[in-house]
Parts: sequence; structure tokens; C-alpha cells
Amino acid sequence: MSHLPRERDFDVLIFGASGYTGERVARTLSKWSMPGGAWATVRWAIAGRSQKKLDGMLGGLASPPTGVVIADTSDEASLRAMSARTHVLMNATGPYRFYGEAVVSACIATTTNYCDLCGEPEFIDRCQLKHSDAARTAGVLVVHACAFDSVPADLGTLFTAMQFPPPALCAHADMYHVVSVEGSPPGASGHATTFRAAVHGFGGAGETRAQRKASARRDRALLAKLEEEAPGSSRPPPPLGPKLKALARYSFLFPGADVAVVRTSQRALARQPRRAGEPYLTPQFGASFTDRAATVLVSGPEPGYIATALMFLSMARFIKEERRRLPIVGGVFTPGGLVGSGGAAAITALVDALRAVGIRFEVEEALHAIDDSRTQLGVWGPPAAARSKL
Repeated sequence: MSHLPRERDFDVLIFGASGYTGERVARTLSKWSMPGGAWATVRWAIAGRSQKKLDGMLGGLASPPTGVVIADTSDEASLRAMSARTHVLMNATGPYRFYGEAVVSACIATTTNYCDLCGEPEFIDRCQLKHSDAARTAGVLVVHACAFDSVPADLGTLFTAMQFPPPALCAHADMYHVVSVEGSPPGASGHATTFRAAVHGFGGAGETRAQRKASARRDRALLAKLEEEAPGSSRPPPPLGPKLKALARYSFLFPGADVAVVRTSQRALARQPRRAGEPYLTPQFGASFTDRAATVLVSGPEPGYIATALMFLSMARFIKEERRRLPIVGGVFTPGGLVGSGGAAAITALVDALRAVGIRFEVEEALHAIDDSRTQLGVWGPPAAARSKL
């Protein structure tokens, strides 16, 4: 049961709303909140450290927010005052390794649900190590990677697994991204904050390894088993360089957070009791394969900023309105670990919500016999194919 008070000023609050990504999220929500919009009843706020910048962006919104809040990551009191006013705080201030933890701490202290669009594995691991117990005790959901990093991959994994009805079980998933920037603003590219987060992420690889060792010490038996049986351990990674026949494109290993996030979610699901009749939601790593596969496609508009706003808002709305579907009290999660805890009903609810705003989840090929010479693929971020065991 949630410990959250029933009445707060806002349903959701976008912190960092005057930043590059935050402003795009705010613009999208301003359209959703219009009469007849996708979320016409929402009470929402924009927040940041500069009143001038927040006031300056109001003219670009389709409808005004319910409120404007001033807070700074260097001021703990302002963070607590801000977070105490909303049911869900959407944190768009990065890089998260520098500015994120203070916001997480404030949300736990004020029993406020939290989500972000972090693609920084080091920060996600750190929050799980340091804040899981406190979030669980407070009944607070802390959910990372709620946008292009890594909703398509993480939720796509669960959606793919659902294509294997018992007694079939998903034993392996291959994922391929094919990204097009068609529809992006002319000359658009990644923002400086995104670049900074990536640079510091690669630079902090040693810290990430140390944190994962600490996690393993906390749950050695389970995590050691999962590492041994992790996705890809029984098959080599896809080839680098040569064109994949089905894609007709060159490929390279994806450098983003998706693999780390999916594995984090699968670990979280492995810790939870299996839901009756739904063992297929956690891939059975290490199982022998048969010649059956399902091909799933996840697609949508420009991923970095347009689709990111759609996914981020959909995750925040799910946390606000669909929490009753989840058996968990609180804790630190990635999207699949959170939504998967509610089984097929919760996964379907979020997939339907994403479809309603333009993020497509499609079964390109239902469970079928495959020819191993043919590449199984997904476009834009899903697990492309999964093999079954019987």
C-alpha cells in the first residue's frame, strides 16, 4: 500500500522544465492537458532554479501549467518543498551522476514518487545500492530510464516474452536498433547535457564495476547465477561491420544503457515471486533453444526528444494512475522491473498507453518456425526476436 498522502497540488511536476529536454516534455504535456487532450484532467507544474527562464517558456506552451515552482539541486530545503507538492516528480536535470541523487533523496523524504530519463548505468546502480531500502520503507517508487533510454528495450523485452504462451518460455532475445532522424528539426543533434552524460558515463566505468560488485555481495547467490546465465552468454553477439541481411545496414554494438537496464529489470523480476500462470515474463536464461521465434517491432517518431517526451510522460502517468496494478510497496526500479511486477495486465496497460500517443508495439511475426540463416530483427529499439524452450 502506498504511503503517499491523497491530496497534493499537482499530479506531476517536471523539474528542469527550462532545459533542452525538459522544455520538450513540458510542451508535450501542455498539449495533452488541453480540453480533449490525451490527459485533459492532469494538474501539472514546471519547476527549475530560474524564475526568469520558466516565465520565458510559458508563451511557448499550448496551455498553461497549474503551477510554477522554484527549486535548486544545491538547496535541499527547496527540493523537499518542491517534491512535497506533487504525486510524481519527473526529473529532467542531468547529468544525473552530478544532480540526480539529491532529488531522489528529497522525494523519498517527502514520500513522493520519482521518475527520470536517465541513461547513466552508474547512477542507476548507485541509487539502487544506496536508496532501495529507504524507498521501500517509505512506500516510494523511484524509476529510472523512463524514456528512449530504455523503455523500448526494457518494455519491449517483456512484450516479446508475452508472445510465448505457456508452455513455451522465452529463452533468448536479440535486439536491434535502426534509428532514423527523419522528422527532426533542421540541423538537430544531441544536446550538450546528453553529451556530457555520455562522456562521464564512459569515464566512470570503473565506478560502475565497483558498484556492481557491491550489489553482488548483497545478493551473491542470485546475482552470480544471473550473471552466469545472462542474455547472450550462450550465443555470440551479432557480427560487427558486415551488413545484416535483413537490415541491409551496417551494424555495431549499441553503446547506450539498454543492455544494463534490461538486465537490471530481469534481476528485479527474478527476486519476486513468480505470478501464477505467467512464468514466461522472466526469460529462462541458459535454456536450450528450439526453432521457434517471435519478431516484435517497437517504433515511433524521432527518438531522442520527440518520442522521449511521449514515453517519459506515459511512464509518469502509469506511476500516478496504475500503481494499483503493482504488488510492490516501493523501491528503486527500471521500467521493466516495475511494470513486469504487475504481470501481463500491467504490461498491456502501459503498452496500450504508449500506443495511444504514437509509440507502436507490433508483433511482426507471431510464434513461428525459423531458419537460422535469417536474421530476426526489431526496429528502433525492441528485442527483435526471442527463441523458446518447451
